[in-house]
Amino acid sequence: ERYRRANLEILEVIHSELPGSTVERASIDEVFVDVTALVDEELKSVDSLREGKVFAWNSVIVGDVPLRAADASAIRLAIGAKIASRVRGAIRTICGYTSSAGIAHNKLLAKVGSALHKPDQQTLIHPDCVPLLMQELPLRKLGRLGGKLGESLELLIKASATEGVSRTSPDDDLVRSLKVSDILRINTENLVACLGPERAAMVASLARG
Repeated sequence: ERYRRANLEILEVIHSELPGSTVERASIDEVFVDVTALVDEELKSVDSLREGKVFAWNSVIVGDVPLRAADASAIRLAIGAKIASRVRGAIRTICGYTSSAGIAHNKLLAKVGSALHKPDQQTLIHPDCVPLLMQELPLRKLGRLGGKLGESLELLIKASATEGVSRTSPDDDLVRSLKVSDILRINTENLVACLGPERAAMVASLARG
């Protein structure tokens, strides 16, 4: 009950700070916020052609990718980081709670980013660093790849890595070392045969961020 009350307090702050933005509850202590319209509005007063770096608002930048002012993605993410920093500050001031945030161009990466540098930090993921991120991200850390789907992928990756070995329960050490990018090593025909064409395409898309 205390968590539910706290969640409602935080949602009130988010809606107050970001009027008109779409807010989607993901769990009792996690939300997705689409700030595209706010970024578009602020871009009207930003000179995207100026030189130099863009301020990241104390965000941890995955892969240390430099945010250049001439890079449209960098500018949009930097404005998103500014918004996240403002909202997190309001949550701390009004509610007394620290929070973490992920700033990215889609929900999948934003969720990954929010969990990378806890507690009380925000993480920015530029598209250029996504391949490197997926090479390092443990398979079980990516949302939507849990349960039986995750187990099926672990078995397929193991079979790809040990050609000619029968598919048995995944070795614990191997499974712990699996990365999201390992999904792309699975033969496409095997992936489709195991998951069906639609789920196979979805999984391959997730593996690319």
